[in-house]
Amino acid sequence: GVRRNLSVPHTFTCFTEDPQGLDPSIQIQPLKHCWQTWWSKVHIFESAVYPDSCSDWVFYIDLDMIITGSLDDLVGKIGTGIRRFATLSTEDIFCENVSTGYNSSVMIFHKARTEHLYTVLCRYYSHIMRYLMRFDHYLEMLVSHAELV
Repeated sequence: GVRRNLSVPHTFTCFTEDPQGLDPSIQIQPLKHCWQTWWSKVHIFESAVYPDSCSDWVFYIDLDMIITGSLDDLVGKIGTGIRRFATLSTEDIFCENVSTGYNSSVMIFHKARTEHLYTVLCRYYSHIMRYLMRFDHYLEMLVSHAELV
């Protein structure tokens, strides 16, 4: 879907514990931590995992998202409308049960400005798991004033 709907040059990186069957052009990053459920998503915020040739910006999309149109306008906001971190708003997602939150199915972020999301979870994982159930709530606590798309 991304290949069909994004005209700007890009590469793919997949963070996974099982790279079997993936397209050989996809860069594989193994998961360093055995974090439960969706918490492994935080691996994407470790800037050292991206090759030096990569852009300073990451466009992330959950694998279960269905892309139905061009992503060019969204990615084109990088550096202008999006200065540090953008994600989906929960406002129009009926199953979220909150209208002012974050939904991390799609994120755009500057690698150097979001590394703390990885380092904080590394350091305090067991404590965070005692109090937070959802990854999106973690983002809401650690990323203030995200641009909502």
